[in-house]
Amino acid sequence: RQRREANARPVQEASGDGLMPGESVRVHVEGLAELQRALSVGLFRQPATKFLDRMSIGIQSETIKHTPTDEGHLGNNIRRTVDKVRLFARVFTNVPYAKFVEKGTRPHMPPVSAVARWARLHGKQPWGVALSIARYGTSKGARDKRGLGGTTGPWGYGMFELGERRGRRMLPGEMNRMWSEIRRRFTSGGGTSL
Repeated sequence: RQRREANARPVQEASGDGLMPGESVRVHVEGLAELQRALSVGLFRQPATKFLDRMSIGIQSETIKHTPTDEGHLGNNIRRTVDKVRLFARVFTNVPYAKFVEKGTRPHMPPVSAVARWARLHGKQPWGVALSIARYGTSKGARDKRGLGGTTGPWGYGMFELGERRGRRMLPGEMNRMWSEIRRRFTSGGGTSL
């Protein structure tokens, strides 16, 4: 490595010193071939993709486990994707009301018609449910039962937050597993294919 001083001159000066047209410099970097092999698609990408698969499956399953269900629509629509090119995983849902189940709502008076179906499924009076939401918000105490305390308020189920917590618990073991696989592939000289 060559340090560049604040007032250093460029390698090729205006006086014409330096390389002539057609000349080249060859630099040999010790260990470059091994580094390139370590970063090859098959050596790194496959263990990293497996890592993302395992992590996203764990987070998805924990999220579904803590999702409240009536008919299972929300839990059945918690999805995961793994982008094998950019090495990125995502656990998500496109269900519009999911954020209200996740975070809950503060006290407000909902339209009775909006809670009527849920109330009937649970044998409750729609007007009474609406008044309860007006007084307490939704899912009061559900976060405390799940050990979430007041991280975003006392409302909501926090199922994605619990999934994320599982991911954080899984991370050290899964990282070790991935790096062990990469080391194994590197030392065996394999992994040049997808």
